[in-house]
Amino acid sequence: GHSYIDVLYNTGFADVNHFKGRILAWRSIFEKVKPDVVIFDGAPSANLVARRFDCARITSGTGFFVPPSVTPPPSLRFWLKKDPPVADHEQELVKNVNASLAAIGDPEIEAAHELVACDDQFLMNFPELDHYPSRMGADYIGTFPPIDYGTVHEWPSLSGKKVFAYLYPFKT
Repeated sequence: GHSYIDVLYNTGFADVNHFKGRILAWRSIFEKVKPDVVIFDGAPSANLVARRFDCARITSGTGFFVPPSVTPPPSLRFWLKKDPPVADHEQELVKNVNASLAAIGDPEIEAAHELVACDDQFLMNFPELDHYPSRMGADYIGTFPPIDYGTVHEWPSLSGKKVFAYLYPFKT
């Protein structure tokens, strides 16, 4: 594909019924969990649903899944001078998303960048490595900290494999 729009279109956003099922599934999860804060990395369907809930929305990641908030979105092949425009693809994607949203009574979007719009955004990248070099005003925080950052977990001296999981019970 030429843009993030093409990636979305090829991963279920082209089919109104499929996408409607996806957002209904996310809505069910949000209704049960009732989060205060959600941190996304490449989850435009979940982010879209989270708009209707009273929770803070943050996106974090390398930036690939968070194109700049412009219409039409930039091409992923920014170095090509004659790359086809993505405006037509964006309009079709927005039409499909809005048909799904209308079917379940959720507010529509005007542009594709609203799929990933959040309250805050942390790009775990550097400006020189951004997938969208035309991005303006981004908060780049670099990459994950080194492996020796933080404290080391002290495992019990038991044999066998170990798993660390943070589990929180909630009523279903």
